[in-house]
Amino acid sequence: MGRILNEGGGDDADPVGETEHLFGPNDKPDAEAPTWKPTVAHPHGRRKWESDEDPDSASGEDPDATIRGDPTRKHPQPVGWLVVVEGPGIGSVLTIRPGMNVIARGPEANLRLNFGDKRVSNKDHVRLEYDAKDRKFYLIPGTGDSAEHNGQKVRQPHELSAGDTLIVGGTSLRFMPFCDTAFDWTDL
Repeated sequence: MGRILNEGGGDDADPVGETEHLFGPNDKPDAEAPTWKPTVAHPHGRRKWESDEDPDSASGEDPDATIRGDPTRKHPQPVGWLVVVEGPGIGSVLTIRPGMNVIARGPEANLRLNFGDKRVSNKDHVRLEYDAKDRKFYLIPGTGDSAEHNGQKVRQPHELSAGDTLIVGGTSLRFMPFCDTAFDWTDL
């Protein structure tokens, strides 16, 4: 349970049990430190440093292009996630983007399992594709020798479903789609 410093200098139990204050009774936050504030103009209430300029307006880019389904953006919208549930990197979340996603350790992979599992290939262990036309996900073999989908070796493309388990090297991942037959970013 977290502890809160009270005005008298002693400490009391935090009734919520989740907060730990870092300031004592005589400490105050630095007045010069930037503060968080919501960006009112953005429809999703993104937060930025009060002292920062809006990078989207400075570049002339449309900040909502990804919301409307523009896959040419540097960071297209997420279509699903892989969550590491066993092995190095447990608890990490990898964001699946539209099109072909390479799962590997190296910097060329857009779904990087660089958590120390040397059994994961450096370049192209296995691939995960989101096909926006049919709104389905597929696991496709790469150069890695140890990839499994729900306990079966990946030797040919497998269609994925919510909650499926993938094993890449010695790392176990759970697949969670965001886009499906009921929703895709192109619907907006």
